[in-house]
Amino acid sequence: MDHMDHEDHPDVTGAKHTLRRRIRADRRAVSPDERRRRDDAIAGHLVTLLTGERPADASPSVAAYAGLPGEPGGPALPEVLRAAGVAVWLPVIAAADRPLTWLPYRGPGTTRPGPYGIPEPTETPGHPSPISTVALAAHVTTLVLPALAVGQDGTRLGQGGGYYDRTLGVLTGRAEPGRLVAVVDHAEFGVDVPRAPHDETVQVVVTETGTFPTSASRREPR
Repeated sequence: MDHMDHEDHPDVTGAKHTLRRRIRADRRAVSPDERRRRDDAIAGHLVTLLTGERPADASPSVAAYAGLPGEPGGPALPEVLRAAGVAVWLPVIAAADRPLTWLPYRGPGTTRPGPYGIPEPTETPGHPSPISTVALAAHVTTLVLPALAVGQDGTRLGQGGGYYDRTLGVLTGRAEPGRLVAVVDHAEFGVDVPRAPHDETVQVVVTETGTFPTSASRREPR
């Protein structure tokens, strides 16, 4: 889910489409056993990243995603984070061409398929409707994002739907959430990702081999 390619320069659009096709083909070639191994490793690195920095009496809270089968991180990622003591918020697609909204994830059996088949949390009396990304910033300081690839400079390539670029765009000029973390397979990190001026960058990348800062992590906070 990322920025609509028709707003990019034609050369950038074509290069993004080519890279997406290659990465999607590579992901389809990964065996189920290898996918599980990578997802387990990714989840472990994320748990360490999110829980290793907290004070002893604090519980980390993060905005994350429920991956589709074959997507790094996998469908079980929210539950693995929750079981490790992390409070997890998941995105809800409010409407096409709108930023994402958010609800807390409460465990197995508390999601339903949203658009594109992506699991979304169900509402509760405490949260009768999803909150905006601006309101989410009061609950979390880290957003964990899916991606198809990430460059060394932090440029993130998404699926092409525009949702995350629109969502992150509403935070421009705000201090929080302060950290954007993308999840990819290790071979998808450090590649040459075509970049348009509106494309967002991430500060941290998590792969099956570890956690890596990008050059965007050394820039001034936006």
